[in-house]
Amino acid sequence: QINGKKVLAIFAHPDDVEMMCAGTLSLLKNAGWDNHMATMTPGDKGSAVHTREEIASIRRLEAKTAAETTGASYYCLGLEDLFVFLQ
Repeated sequence: QINGKKVLAIFAHPDDVEMMCAGTLSLLKNAGWDNHMATMTPGDKGSAVHTREEIASIRRLEAKTAAETTGASYYCLGLEDLFVFLQ
């Protein structure tokens, strides 16, 4: 961290951050920013094959790995998938 600046990208589901702003996060990391990614849910209803617990574990690991490739840390807020609403 060169300039003391931090950025947090927060989205609903794992892979939303990567699809929407991974390039920007990579550029910011290269400019010395401290990057963080967060998802509100673990993507626990994103599979017709795996149980909710299994897919949540898989998706969290994928998100953590993706965050590491952009030099970011990853956090999951743990809300249940499909229960995040804008008001």
